[in-house]
Amino acid sequence: MIHGLFVFKRFLPGLGALIVLCGCDAFLRNGFSANSSSLPSTNVQGGNITNWTNAGSTTVSAVIPNACYSNRTVAFTEPNLIAANIVNGVSIFGVTGAAISSSSFAEVVPSGMHREKTVAQMTVHTEAVTGAGTACANPVVGYKVIPKLMLHDDGRDGYSVDYVNRTGWAATTCGQTQNTIVARIDDCEDVFGADATWDGETKGNAGQGTWKLVSRSGSVAAGKGREVWRDERTKLLWSSKVSTALNWCKATGHNNIPGNPAAEPDTSPSPVFICDRADELYQNITGLAISACFEDNEAHFSTNDLGIDNLGKSGLGLGSTPRVAWRLPSIYDYKQADLNGIRFVMPDQGGREWSSTVSTLQAAFVDERSDAWTFGDRGAIASSVRVTSNHVRYVGR
Repeated sequence: MIHGLFVFKRFLPGLGALIVLCGCDAFLRNGFSANSSSLPSTNVQGGNITNWTNAGSTTVSAVIPNACYSNRTVAFTEPNLIAANIVNGVSIFGVTGAAISSSSFAEVVPSGMHREKTVAQMTVHTEAVTGAGTACANPVVGYKVIPKLMLHDDGRDGYSVDYVNRTGWAATTCGQTQNTIVARIDDCEDVFGADATWDGETKGNAGQGTWKLVSRSGSVAAGKGREVWRDERTKLLWSSKVSTALNWCKATGHNNIPGNPAAEPDTSPSPVFICDRADELYQNITGLAISACFEDNEAHFSTNDLGIDNLGKSGLGLGSTPRVAWRLPSIYDYKQADLNGIRFVMPDQGGREWSSTVSTLQAAFVDERSDAWTFGDRGAIASSVRVTSNHVRYVGR
């Protein structure tokens, strides 16, 4: 129920009486009229207003007929405007939502089966129900149980998948000054139009999702982009690369500096001595630890290193408005982002990117942890010795 009382009245000098005016469109805009042109041309008494127009927009309006109105109401009834029909925490016309989705994962997540770009995505639930017990049968037209060589690939060559179209973008910027993530996304849409959104349903070849450009401070430089995008499924932010040559210790901030809240020896269970070598080859052993992604206003960590380029964050961080906290993605973050289409969105894919996830290799029956997992430009996952120089990008919230 959207309910409000609109009474439009004015005392006329010399009459000593309360006259109810018409011309109510003016009163809805200005509160009340102050000229005689608003006096009624009829003595018809108006009724309550119960119907509205423009229901599809964000503004509800009503046509008020010419008549005199005394203590009438404007009441628009919408039986579906209840808390149970509004997402939990969202308020619409004063009604705060309480709805929490009861849908299962399978009912909302698209199937990972390969399909043609022009085919609408089916959910995992649809595949499981429609294709239950059917051998080598395509559950939905356009999906393929048996892959097509030229369509069902990793998308790297852009034949089966459409990448973000940056034609004409050059050094154009967007989303640099707005105070919220949503406002920055809106600004990027104003600047770049539809290309500021990547829709995996129409541009991908499997179950990819939607991504939105949040901020752009320029074009790719030295193999590193200047863009931040949001994965609309997870709502996590992804930066461009901040390094193309950094070891794992500096990428993560792992250290053994006395007094550092994250200090940990790099000698157990196998004495590999990587992040705490006495010669400081891979990480500082005193003062501030180098961390490409972790920020704490230089209380214990710093990004001040020749191998780190903070422009990949496109101006977003603890000191920005809104505040954004960054970290190195785990290999599971990368797997989820890859399912959602990150390789077709970011402007600087290529090379191995460090994850925060350590690889547990068995060497002579010893739990060896000298490697960590990396994510490649074709979606490949491979381990790399932690002293190796690899690429680095952030995930943020």
